[in-house]
Amino acid sequence: MNQLVAMWYNENKKKFSKEDCFVIEQQLSKIGEDKVLLLRSIKIKDPWHGFFLCLFLGWLGVHRFWIKHTGWGVLELVTGLIGFPIFAFIDFFRIRRMVCKYNYNLILPYIFTDVDTRKLVV
Repeated sequence: MNQLVAMWYNENKKKFSKEDCFVIEQQLSKIGEDKVLLLRSIKIKDPWHGFFLCLFLGWLGVHRFWIKHTGWGVLELVTGLIGFPIFAFIDFFRIRRMVCKYNYNLILPYIFTDVDTRKLVV
């Protein structure tokens, strides 16, 4: 792993789950320097930011809009406005994992060069 890849990985490994980190680390050793520069330009979201968004604005669904889950964000907004924010309560316990999975899906096209990434997105 070259120095740029190692630096990017060390800066961002806390923004992915441990299982995803294992796969990312393996794939990063195979990519070229041009892909590393593209990776550095991606804005990877911090799971703690999602946690605090859910904590303070969860009843409005802001954390779902933040990770591009617009449909769920609208649902949480409507249920939150009518006074039944059950989805925000559930997401409070799941948001960090959701942000980690969002980050993993965001970098998939950049780290997997030899396979069809559409099959890997869960």
